Amino acid sequence: MRKLFLLVLVLLAVQFSGIAQQYTNSTLWGNGFNRLRIIAADTVGTKISGSLTVIGGTLYIADGTKWSQVSGGTSNLRFTSNVVVNGGTGTKVGIWNEGETIPLAGKLYDSLPYILATKCNHPSYVTPTASITASPANGSYERGTNLGTITLTAGGSIGNGGAYTTNTFYQNASPLGGNTTTVSSLTSTQTFYVNRAYTQGAIINDNCGNPDATGRINAGSANSSSISFTAFDKRYWGYSTSSPPSNSEVLAVAGGSTDNTVSKGKGAFVITVTGTNKYVFYTYPASYGDLSSITISGLESIGAFTKTVGNVTNAQGFAVSYNIYTSNNQFTNTTISFNSVN
Repeated sequence: MRKLFLLVLVLLAVQFSGIAQQYTNSTLWGNGFNRLRIIAADTVGTKISGSLTVIGGTLYIADGTKWSQVSGGTSNLRFTSNVVVNGGTGTKVGIWNEGETIPLAGKLYDSLPYILATKCNHPSYVTPTASITASPANGSYERGTNLGTITLTAGGSIGNGGAYTTNTFYQNASPLGGNTTTVSSLTSTQTFYVNRAYTQGAIINDNCGNPDATGRINAGSANSSSISFTAFDKRYWGYSTSSPPSNSEVLAVAGGSTDNTVSKGKGAFVITVTGTNKYVFYTYPASYGDLSSITISGLESIGAFTKTVGNVTNAQGFAVSYNIYTSNNQFTNTTISFNSVN
C-alpha cells in the first residue's frame, strides 16, 4: 500500500507539471522545487480550466468557473482513463485479474484503494409481475349457479419497470372489452387472466454506486396466472319413502347428507341406518360410471340395490344425468358401505 501511495504521488506530480502554465524558481521551497505562478487573470477574472495556484500554502485547481482545493491530499483529482491488467498470466492488481479492466476513468485518486478492493457487479433489476382477483371470488360452484356480474381487478408489482399503462383481461383465452363479464349459469369452467403493459424502467446503480443499464427493464408486458370458476355436481345419499327417490327427496336428503368434495361421487363411504324402516339411496353424476360393490354388514350385496339413470335437477335449477342406486327393501339398524366407482 505504501508503494501504491508513492505511485499516486508521482502521478500527481506528473499531472501538475503538465497542466501548470509557467514556473519560477523559488528559494522558499529549496533549489530542488519549482513554485507554480498563476497570471492575475486566473485569480481575479476567468478561471482557466486546468490552471493551478498556491495560496497560503494551499494548492488549488481551476475548472473554468471556480477554484477547488487539492493540496493536503488528492480529494479532487481524478483518473482520466481505465486500466487493463496486462502483466501476464496470473497477474492480479487488488481483486482484479489479468485481462480485466479496472474502472478508473473519472474516479478520484484517493478512491484507488477502494477501487482495487471492490469489484462492481451489475445490479439486479426486478421484472414487473401481474396478478388478478375477482368478485365474486373464484372457486368451485354448483353447476348452474348464477354468478351475475364478475368484476376483475389487476394487481402485481412494478419492480424496476416504469409504470403500468394498460390492462387487458381475458376470459377463456379471449380478450374482454373491459374488466367485467356476466355468467348467468355456470355450466363449464370459466378461466381468467390479465395482461399488464408497462413502460421502460429507470437505470439503477450497481453496488459501487455507479449507474448501470445492464439488465434494465425495457417496456413490455406481464401475464398473471389464471383463476377459474369451476362447476361441480353434488352427490347425494340418504333415506327415502319411495324407490327410486323423488327429486325432492334427493335434494332434501332426509336423514342423509350431500357432498361436494374433490371425489365428486368416486369415494367410498358408509351409511348407518337407524330408526324406522326406510329405503336407502345413493346418487351421483352418471358420467363417473358404476359402483364396484355395495356391502351390507360386511357381505357383498350389490344385488340388493337397483340402479336407475335419471335426471336430478339441483338447487340451481340445472338438470344433470345421475346414477341412482336404491335398496330393493327397507332397512333399519344396518351398516351399508358404498364402494368406489369402477
